[in-house]
Amino acid sequence: MTLTLLLDNFVKAIKADEYFSSTKVIYAYPCKVKPTLLSENIIAVGLTDISLESTSIGNDGDFGKASIFADIFVPAKSGNAQMSEEFIRLCADAWELGVISVSANRVEFDSSLGAYVLKSVFTFSEHFDFGGESDE
Repeated sequence: MTLTLLLDNFVKAIKADEYFSSTKVIYAYPCKVKPTLLSENIIAVGLTDISLESTSIGNDGDFGKASIFADIFVPAKSGNAQMSEEFIRLCADAWELGVISVSANRVEFDSSLGAYVLKSVFTFSEHFDFGGESDE
C-alpha cells in the first residue's frame, strides 16, 4: 500500500460514515488567513510521521508504521460535546482500517476561528509500496 493510498482510504472511510455527512473532510495544507468564523465541522487530515524497515533483500516495499493526523474543528455553536462524538466516530472508522494506536490532545477553543479544536493522530502498521518498475 502506498502512503497516498493509506491517506485516501482514511479520508474515504470518514466520508463513507453517514455520521460525518454534514462534516467537511479536507486534506490539510498550510494555513491561510480567513476573516470569517468557522461555520461547519471540518476534519483536516495529512501524513505526520512514517518509519520504515526493509523486510527482506530484493523486496519491492517496506514494512513500517505511518501516522496520519486528523485535526477536528467544530464551530462553537455546535458545542464541545459534538467534538467528543466526532472523535469517537473517527476512532471507529480508523479501527476498520486496522489502526494500531490513537493519540489526541485535549480540546481547545480557538477564538480566531470561533471553534473547538482537537488534534489527533492515528498510526497504522502496513507493508508500503513505493512504486518503481513493477508499479509505475
